[in-house]
Amino acid sequence: MAKTKILYLISGKNFNNDNRKLLSIIRNLDPGKYDFNIVCSENQMLLTYLKHYNIPVYVIELPGRISSKYSGMLSKLHAGEKFNIVHSFGYNAGIFSRHMKKTGPLIKCIHSPSPYLYIEKENFVSRQITKSTEQYLSQFTDVLICENNIDKKLAVKNKYAEKSKIAVIPNSVNIEAFANRKKNFELLGSLGLEKNNFVIGNVSNFDEYDNQHVIIRAAYYLVKKFPLARFLFIGEGRYLSRMKDLVKYSGLNDHVIFLNEMENILDYFSVIDMFILADLCGGSSTILLEAMAARLPIICSLSSSYMQIAKYDVNSLTFDPTDMDDLFEKAVYLIGNKELRESLAQNAMIEATQFDDSVVYPKIESIYTGDFIF
Repeated sequence: MAKTKILYLISGKNFNNDNRKLLSIIRNLDPGKYDFNIVCSENQMLLTYLKHYNIPVYVIELPGRISSKYSGMLSKLHAGEKFNIVHSFGYNAGIFSRHMKKTGPLIKCIHSPSPYLYIEKENFVSRQITKSTEQYLSQFTDVLICENNIDKKLAVKNKYAEKSKIAVIPNSVNIEAFANRKKNFELLGSLGLEKNNFVIGNVSNFDEYDNQHVIIRAAYYLVKKFPLARFLFIGEGRYLSRMKDLVKYSGLNDHVIFLNEMENILDYFSVIDMFILADLCGGSSTILLEAMAARLPIICSLSSSYMQIAKYDVNSLTFDPTDMDDLFEKAVYLIGNKELRESLAQNAMIEATQFDDSVVYPKIESIYTGDFIF
């Protein structure tokens, strides 16, 4: 039987939730049944991960508007490869996947959007342009994959897709990769940290809505109460330099470490004692699931995608991401209560098993095969 040929489109130079979803799909689907091809930006972390797979990768930075230059490149690629499916991630890539469907109606077009709450946060003009574009492209979308029911409701309300074409499939985590992972003391030492430091971690991009500044503001007060506390931020993005400046001006240089994401990210989870996610909007539920699988006590913001997973005082504590005092109080409470940390961490790990790759990815495959029940 001939393999199903899939073209994945993904844009953006920062490693993010969309990249994690793409890598999970490639990791979990049978290469004996599927022939993968990828168009992505010059995203160094993504490209590093993709080197482990024998997959054709085309480095093309897709713009946020249709362009004859780039649509021509994709048309030429499709003419040579005859793809059965095009699956896009994020706004820019979604413009071009739907254009491929428009010009080649036999291809099956699947789109996984970034959280739609981001659109609601744009200024009026940008919001109207983005909404109109999504509404127009809906006619060329065979299946829209939303991460949660909140995004599905926004998609239906704003006519981004017909309800009968929207699948809700959560992000997933490779539970086995986190099993029995012990603290990496060698890595801890390489970061200039000691065994008695209490390490508070955050993994997210430094973009407009990732909101690391509220963690840094809380850190100013937390280190006065807990001098051994250290903060580890892993990620990149346009607001990174601004956050580094905030750390410097707050006199926190000795308490804060910034790192770009790297391939051995699982080792970094092992040196973290408490995890904080502060996103204002959609948030990366993949990172939340990884922190849960790593059996970490978690404080996360009241963000839409987190709230589908986080259960207050059961597997996490939650806070208002606009309220630094709320975060500070929750952090003080959790740092000072070892029994609660252990209880939350254990329950988080149990919750994460419901989102294991083995549970989620048969649903993705059923989208590809046409067997998904909407």
